[in-house]
Parts: sequence; structure tokens; C-alpha cells
Amino acid sequence: MASISSTRDAFLSGGLQNCNADEGTKCPICLEDLCSNNEQTVQIKPCKHIFGSQCLAAWLKFKNTCPMCRKVLYAGEPEVTGYGDVYVRGLVRQAREQLRDRFDDLAEGMQELVSRHRQNIGQSQERMRQDDRAHKERMKKIARWNAEQKLKIIRGT
Repeated sequence: MASISSTRDAFLSGGLQNCNADEGTKCPICLEDLCSNNEQTVQIKPCKHIFGSQCLAAWLKFKNTCPMCRKVLYAGEPEVTGYGDVYVRGLVRQAREQLRDRFDDLAEGMQELVSRHRQNIGQSQERMRQDDRAHKERMKKIARWNAEQKLKIIRGT
């Protein structure tokens, strides 16, 4: 079992390791894709949770625990005390805004897809009507030809 660091600086220098996040992995603090931005990705050695290095550094100014499992990472007091909950609420508010923006983008995309789908249905229906008219014309020609053939047979020509 890993021992708890005595200070934040001691933890930052020895309790983290650089790592590569898998494609699609999101930082649990800011909810951004860890592979899409150029931020360094770090893993907390004791609990193996992965974060963006800037997010974790900001978090550790207010809290001395892992943002995911709340494992105590260093024994000293956070650099800024009394504002941790405000910071966390700010992160939650930011995450909500990002989710709302993403939802709005998805809703807009869905409306565009529905509009294109309706347009495609209208075009398909028009092609079906044209095909139906062409089919009826062919059937009339065939019926006329059949009638002409019957008359020829009847007349014996």
C-alpha cells in the first residue's frame, strides 16, 4: 500500500506518472476528451485514475483527495481552503454547460437529419408517382398492342 505524501508538492513530484489515454477517454474533471487536446495526461499512482494534468493540478489546490475515489493523496492542507466546494460547483456548472451545448448541437443535427429525411421521402414519393405514370402508359400501350393483335387474328391478316 502506497504511503500518503506529506505535502501537495511532495505528491505532485512523486505521486503522479505521465500516461497516454485511450482514444475517447474523457477527463473526469472537465469532461474533455484527453486525446483531442494537447494537454499532458497524468495518472495518480496510488489509485490509477487518469486526468488532464492542468485539471488535476487545479483540483489539488482545493482538495487533497482523488477527484474520483476521494482517496487522500497528501496529508497537508490544500493550498486554498474553504473554496473547494465553490470550485467543484464551478466545474459542475461548466460540465452542465458543455453538456447543454453538446445536446443543442445534437438536437440541431437531428433536426437537419429529419429535414433531409423528409426531403428524401418527398423525392422518393415523386419518383414513385412518375414510375407509376410510366407503368400505366406502358400498360396502355401493351393493351392497345394486344387489342391490335386480336383484331389482326380476327380479321385473319
